[in-house]
Amino acid sequence: LLVEEKTPEVLGVLVVAAGASNVAVKEQLSSATATLLNIPLHRVMVVAGKGGR
Repeated sequence: LLVEEKTPEVLGVLVVAAGASNVAVKEQLSSATATLLNIPLHRVMVVAGKGGR
């Protein structure tokens, strides 16, 4: 019996964060996400979400 396990390929990521209206925060989120998922920066989009709880 041969079993093969495949990890899905991440093609792109959308990050929605309340602090993303700040350019520095947006860049840090983009960089961290790309590094964590081992994908190029152009595959990461960061947008500002509404703050609040």
